[in-house]
Amino acid sequence: MKLDAVDVCEDTGSQLVGEYDVVIDTLPRSLPIELSAEIIGMTAPRNALLNSTDAADRECLTRYMYGYPEQFRITNISIEFCRIPLWVWL
Repeated sequence: MKLDAVDVCEDTGSQLVGEYDVVIDTLPRSLPIELSAEIIGMTAPRNALLNSTDAADRECLTRYMYGYPEQFRITNISIEFCRIPLWVWL
């Protein structure tokens, strides 16, 4: 699936959460190293917490989700920054 930055800014990722549990941009990576986008539906963390037994997985639930992809609907979005700049405030 290929989306541009304008689509992502218009909540496309949030709309995909209805169809998927986890929407990411790292398969392949489309943002620079140290930046990534993860949009996670409300039920996925709960399911990961209920099913995980490893303390590290319980501390970082996305680790569990990526470790057991057969239990979650995971998709990738590609973000292209060709029309608008990326601004990040920390």
